[in-house]
Order: sequence, then C-alpha cells, then structure tokens
Amino acid sequence: MDSYIVIILIFFVFILAYLVYLNALRKKQNTSLLLAKREVENINEKLKDSNEQLQNLIFTKNKLFSIIAHDLKNPFGTLLGATQILKMDDEMSSEDKKELIEIIANDSERLYALLENLLYWASSQTGKLQAKKANIQIISTILDISALLNSNAKNKNIKFDINVPENLTIVFDEFMFSTVIRNLLSNAIKFSHHNDTISIFAEEINDKIHLKIVDQGVGISKENQVKLFSENSNFKQKGTDKENGTGLGLILCRDFMKENNATITLSSEIDKGTTFELILPKAE
Repeated sequence: MDSYIVIILIFFVFILAYLVYLNALRKKQNTSLLLAKREVENINEKLKDSNEQLQNLIFTKNKLFSIIAHDLKNPFGTLLGATQILKMDDEMSSEDKKELIEIIANDSERLYALLENLLYWASSQTGKLQAKKANIQIISTILDISALLNSNAKNKNIKFDINVPENLTIVFDEFMFSTVIRNLLSNAIKFSHHNDTISIFAEEINDKIHLKIVDQGVGISKENQVKLFSENSNFKQKGTDKENGTGLGLILCRDFMKENNATITLSSEIDKGTTFELILPKAE
C-alpha cells in the first residue's frame, strides 16, 4: 500500500514538474513574442520616420525647383529687359535712365535677398546651420538692417519709428538675428501701404526681451496665419505694390528663433496691419 502511495506521489511530482516546465516555457515564448512585437514596432517607427524624412526631402526638392523656376525667373527677366533697353537705346533721357537704374537696383536687392534666404533655407534643411551665440545689442542690428532696407522703404515713402533702448542686449547668433530682423522688416515694407509707418520697439519683461515689429498694412486672415510658418503650405501673398515672395523668410525666422531658444508670434487683422513679437533671451 505504501509503495502505491509513493508511486502516486512521484507521479504527481512529475506531473507538477512538467506543468511548471510548460508554464516556464510558455512565459519564455510570451517574452520572446513580446520582444519580437517590440522589435517590429521599433522597425515600423523607424520606417515611419524614414518615410517622413523622405517626404520632407521630396517636398524640399519640389519647393526648391519651384522657387528656381518661378520666383528667380521673374526678377531675372526684369533685370535682363531693363539692361537691354539701356544697352540699345542711346537717345534715352536722363530721367528715363534713372528710372530704369532704380528698377535694376530694386530688383537686384530683392534677388539677392531671395538667393540669400534660399541658401540659408537649404543649409538649415541639411542641419549645417548651428547657432554661434554672442551678446548682441538689439538697437545696433535694427539700425543696420533699417539702413540696408531704406531704399525699399523710400520707394513707398515708408518711415521707421524705432524705440529700442540702447542697453537691451540679447544672447543670439548674430547672423541669425540679422536674418530674422531683415526678413520681418522686408515683409513689413512689402505689405505696408505708401506713406505708412513701421514701428519697432522693445522692452524687458521677466528677464526676457520682447521686441515688436508693427506695420499698418494689409494684414493676414486667421485662416492664413497658421500657414505662414509651415513648409507644407504653398500660401503666398503679394505686397501692396505686387511684390512677390517665396514664403521662406518666415520659415527661416521660425527655425532661427528655435535654434536660439527664442519664440516668435504674430497677431494680425485684415486691413489693420500685423504685429510680430520676438521673445528673446536676455544677456547676463
């Protein structure tokens, strides 16, 4: 009798051991399946990222070709036409020559700014542009850029009202800050009416420098405001004198501000103007 009990106990021990083994094997298989699932999810995530990068590269290429085909073609056409007239017409009056030279100068400035933005944008897409931060006196940069754009403003009899204290200094990449200010002031001129005033003022708030550029121009609808900082948008708006633009300027502003731990916002109303506000890191 005792031997039967011992045999039964041994049998149950074997059964129990086998069940424990099966349970361990199942857990191991589940762990392997879970790891395989996670690996597949990681691969899918990488494929998704790669696909997004590929789509961005395709969009960048298409936008680049579009700018080269259209936005560069028009100013070159104007320049070639004006220079041909100057070259062929020996009897042109001094006044007509001066007018053509002004056209050439203005289009050359716009073309240079466009090529500059195009170059910077292409560099930013490949990650080649990195901020080299330094202490920058805001008023100095604004005065330099406003002087550079003075001829464009003069064509529309637009005045700059600058109210920026000399002691306001920020930590920013000098080249990037100049590019941001140039693009914002160029846009303000482009979308302002003749005889308007563009206001530029700054103040310190909670250890940050708040810089505002305010125009009295055509304004931007709520619907289009969200498109201004997006590469995927083809939104373009002609200036008050039918000036063209590529939409790259504000995208550069967005990227350069982000690279320097700063932010850019805008508020606008149709026919009432636009305000861009830069919140900049103050220098110690």
